[in-house]
Amino acid sequence: MKPLSAFLLLLFTCIFCNAQSPKDKFITYGLQKDRAATASAHGEFVQAMAIYDSAFALIRFMGNDYFDAALNALKAGSDQRANDLLIKGTENGLVVKGMYDSTMQAFLMSERSMPYLNMRDYMNARWLAHADTVLIRKLKAVGGYYIVKEESDGTKVLGTDSSVFDRLFDLVKENGYPTPLRVGMAFYHPQRLLLKQLENDPDSPELKQVLDYIRTAINRGGLPPDHLAPFQDMIDVTEGKPMTYGALLTFNRKEISNWYLVDRATLNANRASVGLGPIEDFAFRTGLDLSKARFAER
Repeated sequence: MKPLSAFLLLLFTCIFCNAQSPKDKFITYGLQKDRAATASAHGEFVQAMAIYDSAFALIRFMGNDYFDAALNALKAGSDQRANDLLIKGTENGLVVKGMYDSTMQAFLMSERSMPYLNMRDYMNARWLAHADTVLIRKLKAVGGYYIVKEESDGTKVLGTDSSVFDRLFDLVKENGYPTPLRVGMAFYHPQRLLLKQLENDPDSPELKQVLDYIRTAINRGGLPPDHLAPFQDMIDVTEGKPMTYGALLTFNRKEISNWYLVDRATLNANRASVGLGPIEDFAFRTGLDLSKARFAER
């Protein structure tokens, strides 16, 4: 993409975003982020950088998304842009440690990443200065569903802790649903727990209350609208209906022939309504063979 075209795209995005509701901004952000990821997967790294810039002009606080943008910048040959994105991401809650990619690891182990490494602690301190650190600690204290237990003979085995759901429900009732602006990347943790609870007990009244909290946060622009999509898909599966969004494929792409989806046109329209790009783009990026998927008749 030519520099002037990239500038015009960014300018149009800034003007357009001012006329959107917070929820609509998030939808546009999600679609742009999806387009950027697809462009990058096609090797159009410079074009992807311009699209990422447009997305971040709309929503700046999705710290984890800066990682993908920085990785794309490295593939485009721009170390400076990668450093800038990692710095900005850290200021918005990005934690690079634990997010493995060979290209990124090589960069971080080299002197090329010194601008980011020199700023990392400072930017993390800036993030913690405006983050809800109390809620972050409470969320960590909720724990996980899978835990390591020690038997009487000292043997360690993998077990489960169903009380984690009660702790999460209490946290949400007391503090509202954790959002990326408040807890950074940790906002994905309750989503994974709630999906497990939906699988275990789809009729849980507490779960339904928490889903209402999520809807409220989405309508206020605090959460990406696609945050609810996997829950709807799981409800569809439980009721024997075709999945509305295909969002569960993000969590489990194995045995795609076992997944049942609404017809493609409806699926892509549903996905766009919550900020997800076409299923074909998702399949291209992840190597998913859609010919093995089952789609409902329109």
